[in-house]
Amino acid sequence: MYRQALEPGSTPQLVTPTSKMNFYIARFSPDGASLLLEGEPYGSRTMGLYRTGRNGGVPQLLFPLDRMVNFWCTNPAADRCVIEGASAKDELVITSLDPLGGARQELRRIRLQAGSIGGVGFDYTWQLSPDGAWIAVVRRHGNQITLARLDVRQDSGRHAEARCTVP
Repeated sequence: MYRQALEPGSTPQLVTPTSKMNFYIARFSPDGASLLLEGEPYGSRTMGLYRTGRNGGVPQLLFPLDRMVNFWCTNPAADRCVIEGASAKDELVITSLDPLGGARQELRRIRLQAGSIGGVGFDYTWQLSPDGAWIAVVRRHGNQITLARLDVRQDSGRHAEARCTVP
C-alpha cells in the first residue's frame, strides 16, 4: 500500500512495509490517526481487517473476515465506523466497527429484495452518510435507493426507511 501527494512529480511512499499482503480497501478512522485496510496474506484466501498508523507501519490484524466486505467511517464529528455483518438471507446486516479492535455490535438489518445477495460484488452496494445516521443501499442494475436510519431500534415502530425510484 502506497500513498502519494497530489502534486505532480511527487514520489509514492510505502505505507505498509510488507510485500506479503494484498490490500483491497483502505479507509481512514474517524479521527484520521489510523488507516483501516481490508486484505489478505499473499497466496491466501483468508481475509481480514487490519489497522496501521496514518503514516504507515506494520499492519495489525483487528479481526478475520469470512469474505470480502464493505466498511465505512465518518469524520471526527460523527465518530462512527460500520461494516457488513454476517448476512442473513435477503438482508444486509450493518454492524458497528471499533477501529481499535473492540467488540462489534449489530446496528441494523435492512431488508433486501427476495432472492438477492447483499455482499460485495453481488446485487447491492451501500454507503454510510457523512453524519453516520443513515445507510444508502443501491441495487445494482436497478433504479431504487433505500435510505435506512442507523439510530433507530428495529422494534421501536418508528418509520426508519425511505425508498425512492430513480428515473
